[in-house]
Amino acid sequence: MKNIYARVLVAGFLLTVPVLSYAQIHPHVQQTSVAVSYTSDLLGNISGGASQGVRFLDNLDMEIDIPSHDISYYLRILGNNGSGISDLTGDIQGVSNIETDTQWQIYEVWFNRIFPSHKSSLLAGIYDLNSEFDVIKEGQLFINSSFGIGPDFSSTGNYGPSIFPNTSFAARLKVITSSNSTLKLGIFDTLPVSASQTVAETLLPDSRSGVLVTAEFVLHNSNSENEELLNRGFVEDSPFRVVIGGWKYSNKRIGWSGDLYSDHGLYSTIEGILLENQSAASVKMLSGFLRTGITNKFINRFQYFTTAGLTYNGLIPGRDSDLAGISVTHPINSSEYVKQQSLAGIHYSYNECTYEFTYLSQLTDWLALQLDSQYIVHPGQYPGLDNAFVIGFRTMINY
Repeated sequence: MKNIYARVLVAGFLLTVPVLSYAQIHPHVQQTSVAVSYTSDLLGNISGGASQGVRFLDNLDMEIDIPSHDISYYLRILGNNGSGISDLTGDIQGVSNIETDTQWQIYEVWFNRIFPSHKSSLLAGIYDLNSEFDVIKEGQLFINSSFGIGPDFSSTGNYGPSIFPNTSFAARLKVITSSNSTLKLGIFDTLPVSASQTVAETLLPDSRSGVLVTAEFVLHNSNSENEELLNRGFVEDSPFRVVIGGWKYSNKRIGWSGDLYSDHGLYSTIEGILLENQSAASVKMLSGFLRTGITNKFINRFQYFTTAGLTYNGLIPGRDSDLAGISVTHPINSSEYVKQQSLAGIHYSYNECTYEFTYLSQLTDWLALQLDSQYIVHPGQYPGLDNAFVIGFRTMINY
């Protein structure tokens, strides 16, 4: 394991040095951005679930972004440590969105080329699908994994899509279709880099694993310049967003009945500001979101998924940068999955539902503390587990 750490750190250093040197000697390169962030969770399951206990897990995130004339280069290295909170609760959605096996990895490395006259951009490289597809802006406050990307999407395919913690080689096309809309198309290797054995497997899709094709159309009311909209990311400054997306794997998979089925799905999100109160001293906003999804019930465990939530800033007078939130996630088992499990003597008579209450306090420009609690009804959708109650806090440090 130590050899893996060493290889990743050396690779990151070898990639970083020439990139920074290139930025210094080429005048057309704009300001290079280097960011390091550290996130840790201390969470405890105090009742119900599989067992009670406390777990600590953390994440170190290092990013280098080099913008140039109509093109940018990006490198991101992740280090994760600790796991096991969902082992205590028995849930299937993921209590913490930074929980994974202990590992270091080059998580993303890509270039993004903007074509101003065509109002489009092309990105290629090792790329996180969830950095642009199926993103819930207001859901980013919450710690539970289902607010990052729906389990109806994240649990599909043989390895899952190119998301945390396993990314793959991909290409993405983004087009500004009107002053208030964008269209994104993506094609992803379904074999993650972590499972690739050779350079060829990393860069070229394997016919045995196939590709994942995604598309997303977004309506918004952003005032951002075209260049900002065409960079990697999603529309963040819009008072509202309406998202319609879909995905499909090129290869069929064996379904619950033993036959081959197409692996595909659709999702939609609506989010935005519901109430806004401006004064000379502060601006307070109540925002909300609703996300739904549907997949092929003959091949996927979750046929439907729904999540919704509310966020509010300035709940405590004088602390307008603080955020409070309440939310719920509800994945629903497919009828075919339930049927097959019943034949095996396992009766999934309930669906898991998680309620999250959280409060984020921005203590300084670089330090934030987030108190969090989650109440998980029917964890794991298994009738033998009592409802679980998790409390804890997250610490975030940004440089």
